[in-house]
Amino acid sequence: MKSEKFAEIIGADFYTGVPDSQLKALCDYLMNTYGIDATII
Repeated sequence: MKSEKFAEIIGADFYTGVPDSQLKALCDYLMNTYGIDATII
């Protein structure tokens, strides 16, 4: 299953966790879609 479809199915808009190789596709999708909020850093 593609990361985009997974995110669409679960309908989540907040993600947290420790990135690892198993989640690389999901992390890449989230970074490309939402980026980094500069106000948090």
